[in-house]
Amino acid sequence: MACPSSGEITLRGLAREKDFDNYGSGSIPTGNSEAVDATVISLKDVSTSGYSHSTHVEFEATNTASASYPDGSTPYAMSEFYSYDHDAVALYSKSVYSTGVPKKVFACSQTTNATWYFTDLTPAINDYVYTDSGGSSAAPSGNYGFKNIGSGSTDYRFSVGGAGILTDYASCSPSDRRLKKNIKLIGYSPSGLKIYTFEYLNKLFGDGVFQGVMSDEIPNNAVIKNFVDIYDGVDYSKIDVEFKKI
Repeated sequence: MACPSSGEITLRGLAREKDFDNYGSGSIPTGNSEAVDATVISLKDVSTSGYSHSTHVEFEATNTASASYPDGSTPYAMSEFYSYDHDAVALYSKSVYSTGVPKKVFACSQTTNATWYFTDLTPAINDYVYTDSGGSSAAPSGNYGFKNIGSGSTDYRFSVGGAGILTDYASCSPSDRRLKKNIKLIGYSPSGLKIYTFEYLNKLFGDGVFQGVMSDEIPNNAVIKNFVDIYDGVDYSKIDVEFKKI
């Protein structure tokens, strides 16, 4: 949790953010069995790290990955703590198709048009998504997609809910057999789904040999209808087959 970006910033709140990673925590930082209050916490104490001169409370080092943080030099200012987040983490950039689409699909042929920032290299449900590298601007709600940097032609789709939180996330690909050639059965998944190797007729969807399934042979809940025009896709997060380039 971060300090509020507007409103009153208090020394006790800053101490809570440094000690508990929660500005609004009900906990009171303590030292030598003495409760800490605003009269014995200095702005310098919570601007850097080390021991409070009054109560010997040890504050953790200031987190420089936060969107806003003290610059370490005097004069210190309360305004430097607006949006300060002590437990903020480094964000990872990914190329994103940032225009919302009406369904939870992402056409793999769509060109990415923006860069968004994720809390993890492999985004998952309940992760936060930001439109800026500092993590202060949450992504708008809607359905989007991105091309995963470093993973060849594998594309993903995801849905963002309120406050920039991922509510749905899955790898996907156009898996209609009408889009494929050189289809060969190579085995079965633990649940009995047929696994194939194949190539795409249109290299726009991927160049080379891939492993996956046929959309007409899997459970309906994993089929993405009309994924690319009239052709179906597959939500691979709902089946026990990995889609990959081989």
